[in-house]
Amino acid sequence: MPKAYDTQSLNQYQDLKPASDDRERFKIISKYCVGDVLDAGCGSGLLKNYLNKDRINSYIGLDVDGKIDIHGSVYDLPFKNESFDTVTTLEVLEHLEHPIDALKEVVRVSKRRVIISVPNPWNINQIISLITRNHNIMEPNHVNLFGDNEIERLCERVGIKIVKKERFYILTPILRKLIPIKSRFGQWSIYVCEKRHE
Repeated sequence: MPKAYDTQSLNQYQDLKPASDDRERFKIISKYCVGDVLDAGCGSGLLKNYLNKDRINSYIGLDVDGKIDIHGSVYDLPFKNESFDTVTTLEVLEHLEHPIDALKEVVRVSKRRVIISVPNPWNINQIISLITRNHNIMEPNHVNLFGDNEIERLCERVGIKIVKKERFYILTPILRKLIPIKSRFGQWSIYVCEKRHE
């Protein structure tokens, strides 16, 4: 049975230019990308622009639509087992009805490294909004929220281990300016994971 995905969510980023916070996030993520890279749920494929060419052999961006390398579903990746050294799934899992099934596919095609990026439900903007307006400001197209505990449980179930957590810079409310302090209250959480070979 095919898994559901929200086409509106998956297409909403196709024509966007990268914001300053996106650029900083891609810079952090690119430090951990090596070898052959699959960007699963790549949006418009912006990560490619930030990769270190001395450490990367190839890059493939996959999403359901847009001007990208390959069209496909993260639930059914069209690659053999262990085809890539690094597989990224950046700002994808929170849009999916079945995130564990997607993550299983990501792990299947990875030789060793998986990088996950999700919005941090404990970011400072979110906390301030909840306190002052009793209002959740997360994206309306998100169907999941993932804190550390939820990501750790998903990783355990699919056979990967988190080896590094990156807390993204704080994005100030209203002004939308980055404060270059990595914090538990940053906008995004980035998890660098290694595959467990039994």
